[in-house]
Amino acid sequence: MGRRWVEALAGTLLLLSLQVQAQENQLDRIQLLRSESYRAVSIVLLSYNAFSRTLAPDRRDEYLGSLEKMAAVMGDPGLATLEDEFAEFAGAIRSLDENARDVALVSVNQALSAQAKLITAAGELYASRQTADSARKQRLHALSVANGQMLISYQMRPYGGLVLYPGLLLNEESLLALDGQITAGLELLRQDGMQPERDIDSMQRNYRYVRPKFFDAQKEFAAYVVDHYLGQNMERLDAFAGRL
Repeated sequence: MGRRWVEALAGTLLLLSLQVQAQENQLDRIQLLRSESYRAVSIVLLSYNAFSRTLAPDRRDEYLGSLEKMAAVMGDPGLATLEDEFAEFAGAIRSLDENARDVALVSVNQALSAQAKLITAAGELYASRQTADSARKQRLHALSVANGQMLISYQMRPYGGLVLYPGLLLNEESLLALDGQITAGLELLRQDGMQPERDIDSMQRNYRYVRPKFFDAQKEFAAYVVDHYLGQNMERLDAFAGRL
């Protein structure tokens, strides 16, 4: 009787552990959707020429590659509620690519709107999957999302309000709020001591390098530079979270 009880308890604990691990993995997959959608939109914005209505082809492999990564994780049944939003976003990006020689501004805005819908739906699903045990992972993911929002805010700047992103305001107050979240989040990572200090140093250097460009309109626009350094930080943060 006692042995059977112990075996049953062990089996229950193992099942609970597997369920928790499955939820943790789903958080990482949801985060991949968010990060890759930000990266795809960033590449589209820095490749778009509003005057010639064209999309430069030199980095199309990057936004199409992001769609492939997103499609791969959408095979998880736990992400089924995001199918409509993902399909709309993927369709909008592919439409831009297929019509790269004649891209109307409204089509770019449709892609941004579709990404915003996906981010909202993904955030709701993420919230339903998070647990107290995943607090560190959640902080890393939230910091990565903040970098994605800052990235898109910067890439929208040269369009002078013609490019619209639902819920993302291009004003100093919004930028300062994102900046504060990113700066404090990176410092908290250092204090947490869970990641190698050299990696934290590198991410802080990356952010310090691009930060002045967000607040000084006189500085030369540097879309590729900002995409590189913020994108690199997002990749590292997501990788850190994936190891937890």
